[in-house]
Amino acid sequence: PKGQLIRENSEVAMKYKYRSINEQNSLDVAWTVLMLPQFTDLRSCIFGTMSEMKRFRQLLVNLFLATDVLDDDLNSMRKARWERAFVDGKKDRSAENRHRRATIVLELMMQSSDI
Repeated sequence: PKGQLIRENSEVAMKYKYRSINEQNSLDVAWTVLMLPQFTDLRSCIFGTMSEMKRFRQLLVNLFLATDVLDDDLNSMRKARWERAFVDGKKDRSAENRHRRATIVLELMMQSSDI
């Protein structure tokens, strides 16, 4: 568990600066596997450009970190993005706000599935 990794001052805890250790490690493992040569065709279906790859990676980061329900800072940032997307941006029909809305909804779904 995370608490034990921190108490032991483990290498993995230090690598992730003692924040969302399990979540960040899981993301790194998943990304490493996705980048293996045998998944080239899969990657080309998911993203075709460097820009799309960066967007996909950021989405994965947000989704994996959403499962750290005990991190108050992450929860505060998520709440602020919700406010920006659905309250302040209520009438904002831009692609950026649509992406923000989709991301925050997916994050909350991931978060609720982890409870």
